[in-house]
Amino acid sequence: MLTWKNIYGSLIVMLASACGELSGGAGERCTDKGLCVPGLECKANNICQIPLEDVAEEESEQESEQESEQESEQESEQESEQESEQESESNAELGFFVTSTTQDGNLGGLDGADEICQSLATAVDAGDRTWRAYLSADNGGEPIHARDRIGVGPWYNAEGITLAADLDELHQLSGDQDIFLTETGEQVNGQWNGVPPNEHDIMTGSDF
Repeated sequence: MLTWKNIYGSLIVMLASACGELSGGAGERCTDKGLCVPGLECKANNICQIPLEDVAEEESEQESEQESEQESEQESEQESEQESEQESESNAELGFFVTSTTQDGNLGGLDGADEICQSLATAVDAGDRTWRAYLSADNGGEPIHARDRIGVGPWYNAEGITLAADLDELHQLSGDQDIFLTETGEQVNGQWNGVPPNEHDIMTGSDF
């Protein structure tokens, strides 16, 4: 503190302060008294460092945060996959149906049967693709088999439900009124699970 008198003899008091860089921070040397800023400890090398237990706790918290983020990402990916599968199934195009109309034995050959399928598919806005009747024909001793006429799958019914993924799976199916639907999504009375009356049989014309 400095003092002096002015011309009137009054005592004037001046306070003097000094500015300096704060020492004792992380990675810096400890003060002359071996002190560091709060939260740090002065180690044997006279350097201020974070206490080991605090470091371990911080690392543990970081690991927990990383694990939590990974779990959250995995859950998000699973949800996205499920949503994608649901969306894919809901957007699945009609690929196989039982005709909603009944026919007699005169279909006009395979061409006539194909025309019936194409017409019914067109009526439900699915006529932009080529449709084939799931039928076989003798073809003058050179058989045409139903399974060779409809591609390789997968096939979905009018509700977007997977009927079969491929030909082998398709031919392992037995009658199921819940998946063998008409082009309009209606069930067909048939000879399975006691569903009367028998409206019409679903036949291919051969075992193949």
